Amino acid sequence: MIVGVLLAGLTLVLHQAPDAQCYTVDEMVRYLGWNVPTKLPKNHAADLLKQADVLLAQCPDSEGTWYGVLRAHELESQEHQAPRTLAATARQRFPGSVRIATVYARAVGTLDAAQEAVRLDPRYAPAQVAYASALLAAGKPEQARVVLEAVSDLKHVSGGPTLLAKALLATGHPNETLKASKDEPVSELGLIEPISGHPGALAESVEISGMAYLAKRDFDQAARRLLTAAALGHIRAREMLETADGALLQALIRLSKARLPTDEKAVLSESLKHRQH
Repeated sequence: MIVGVLLAGLTLVLHQAPDAQCYTVDEMVRYLGWNVPTKLPKNHAADLLKQADVLLAQCPDSEGTWYGVLRAHELESQEHQAPRTLAATARQRFPGSVRIATVYARAVGTLDAAQEAVRLDPRYAPAQVAYASALLAAGKPEQARVVLEAVSDLKHVSGGPTLLAKALLATGHPNETLKASKDEPVSELGLIEPISGHPGALAESVEISGMAYLAKRDFDQAARRLLTAAALGHIRAREMLETADGALLQALIRLSKARLPTDEKAVLSESLKHRQH
């Protein structure tokens, strides 16, 4: 009985909203990660941003507080990036922080910034993923693939397996793409970086698998995956449904006659109607 009360109290302390106090990185990761099962609201990133200015002003030397605010910006922004100016300021304040350097690298998207994050700690998997992302953006998918395949903790980085799937697809390996896309984490438990209840890269991984099936000319499977991704909110997948033609369009028409989840049925119906206008 006493143990149960103590555990309940610990859970509450770890997951109450931050107030005007400073946080270590571990405390902030627990707060944004929400790894303890609970029925309380999960979107801590939005809560954190509401008081970000106060927290940063009162905690100018707290790496954990700055990291938490930057990570919350990544989770809440449509671009999934922290503001460049804020990330640059944090990087200057904490030049030895690989976590903050990684967020900065994602914000600016340059190879130099990503390489600097890797230099700080080559073992930090999110830094390696940021480096591979910059390589892929620079038109170097083969190098990105090599980097990602060497990351032992890739399955514990949200978006890591999906990025590997992109690199594999870009280098002409659709079968390997499908395998990699299945490794995208569907739970936030065990992730190196917190995601605060957000779906992470799940929609992206499903969309990539759809593209892989397209490359294999398996249009029925491609249609199914693209529809699921669109229902999860993936914009490019939705656009592909609305502009489909040929064999993919015929596969979508066949799919419309199948039993589907309500949200997917609605997306597919709207997409097919869109083609008629």
